[in-house]
Amino acid sequence: MHPFALSTLDDPAAAIASHARDPELAFIAGGTDLIGLMKDRVVLPERLLDINGLPGMARVELLPDGGLRIGALARMSDVAANAELRRRFPVIADAGSGPWCGVSDDQRPARGGHADRRDITKQGGRRRPAPAAAVTATEA
Repeated sequence: MHPFALSTLDDPAAAIASHARDPELAFIAGGTDLIGLMKDRVVLPERLLDINGLPGMARVELLPDGGLRIGALARMSDVAANAELRRRFPVIADAGSGPWCGVSDDQRPARGGHADRRDITKQGGRRRPAPAAAVTATEA
């Protein structure tokens, strides 16, 4: 396993500023995707920032302007369970009804984990996941 330093913060703005100052910093939440990629040496971050303690990151919020905000730590099962979200954004809600629904809630992927897995980019000779971010959508 590639050696790395692990840190935590309790302020989202400080986490974003830390990543802006340090491009080798990767966010980690549940960790199943990122740790697997690190074990396979696909992704080799020097430093990890655990975002599990950041407030509001698991929020699923219908916005007054008709939009939707899904935090990076939101469970897709929570997205699928929201009746108003299912009515306004059925495709997004249906993503929470995927093949993993038979596993326990702590094994279900968080939204940010899937974004990291798909958005791997090659920079400076190393593959790194894109920074985790909240998903924002609006009704058509």
